[in-house]
Amino acid sequence: MKFYAGIDLHANNNVLAVLNDSGQLVCQRRLSNVVAVVIGELERFQSALVGVVVESTFNWYWLVDGLQAAGYHAHLANTTAIQPYQGIKYTNDLTDARWLAEMLRQKILPEGGLPVSGRGEFTGTAAGWTQAGAVGATAHQPDRVSANAFGAGPRTPAQPQQGA
Repeated sequence: MKFYAGIDLHANNNVLAVLNDSGQLVCQRRLSNVVAVVIGELERFQSALVGVVVESTFNWYWLVDGLQAAGYHAHLANTTAIQPYQGIKYTNDLTDARWLAEMLRQKILPEGGLPVSGRGEFTGTAAGWTQAGAVGATAHQPDRVSANAFGAGPRTPAQPQQGA
């Protein structure tokens, strides 16, 4: 059995939804924004997890880097291209996370570009972020990056602090 995860990421928490290959919800939780907590929830699915979609308009890099460092295939949702689910009257964080996982399952997920190198070149993978020498890639540092999660152009990491 395969699993698909969606994470609706906010400034102080996130909502995780995991679907099986039939589209049934097998896990849904609101979690704190701590990489170890998110990874702890995903561990039981890791061997069969196809991918983890993260939706956030800013401040997503710490989670994507942490997921990839733990061996997960992370996807960054293109928030401006996502079509709303037509069969639901009201949406909230729980339904949003589930819809992210469902789009991945159906292979209709519009993806945003993932990180760039320190030279401002688009690399297309989150691994490129840490390989580019960005400081504190898994730390929660909102002022470290000028993020453009929409995939609309190059992003560059902020200059490392002295002594970092």
